[in-house]
Amino acid sequence: MLPIEYHEEPNIIPLIMEENRINLSDQSVDLVLMISLYHELDDPEKLLKECLRILKNNGKICIIDWKKEKTEFGPPIDIRYLVENIAKHLKTSGFSDINSDNSLTLHNVLWATKK
Repeated sequence: MLPIEYHEEPNIIPLIMEENRINLSDQSVDLVLMISLYHELDDPEKLLKECLRILKNNGKICIIDWKKEKTEFGPPIDIRYLVENIAKHLKTSGFSDINSDNSLTLHNVLWATKK
């Protein structure tokens, strides 16, 4: 069973996807939310370009992922990304207005826009 019932949140539709392919039309979504996934990707820039493809103009992406710091739990530090590297990936993939928030204890939050 899906975690969200369609009748509860009709504008949020969970999808199963491949690592670098999202089965949605070009410019069809307003927001991409990626939580604790970035460090797992083999080629994160490929997925960012795919996210850019599906986002509408002025659409946003939000990436929340583990800080590259030693913690008692979470993924190994060697597969985590520095916030600066994620920001660079976003920029080279075509995103702009990249902002980061360091206020969470274990995670970085980055926002970017498709222009």
